[in-house]
Amino acid sequence: MAQLIYETSCDTTKLNTFYKDAAIKLEERNVPNETITLFKDYVTKVSLTCDNLSEEQQKKYANDLLNTIDKSELRPELKEEASSTTNILVNSSIYWNKQ
Repeated sequence: MAQLIYETSCDTTKLNTFYKDAAIKLEERNVPNETITLFKDYVTKVSLTCDNLSEEQQKKYANDLLNTIDKSELRPELKEEASSTTNILVNSSIYWNKQ
């Protein structure tokens, strides 16, 4: 999946504030720190990548990510979470770029 994450150089201040709050809530629910970090990294990279892509490129990017997730050896419930997260991130990016 790493080959599908493009590098970007964007200000992540808002994302970091969001993740700080979200991490506290997840820790209260006994989610392991490793899982929180992986989720944070994935969400940040996908979000920032989408900011630099056209709508058509975002759709292709999402399809590539979803195919990679589907073919991965993740547990089925993690595949579902990763796929849902990808769809939410990309669809939100497309929506907000039209505003």
